[in-house]
Amino acid sequence: MQSLLSAITFQPLLADDLVMLHDWLQRPLVAEWWDAPPPFSEVESEFLELTELESWFYPKGKYHHPGWPSTAYGKRKDK
Repeated sequence: MQSLLSAITFQPLLADDLVMLHDWLQRPLVAEWWDAPPPFSEVESEFLELTELESWFYPKGKYHHPGWPSTAYGKRKDK
């Protein structure tokens, strides 16, 4: 039996993924962890820039610590 850790993979966020991300954020089981389901324009303005990064992390969630920055960090692909 394949372990759960080897069954889960991650790939870089692509601009084409934003429609799917927006759809997930609209679903009730996801939306309950966010303030309100955002319109697509908000998802695009918040996440499109991340598609241009070589690597990144994005500390965000409903229980955001006030000392944490709410922006992404990463190295741009063109730098």
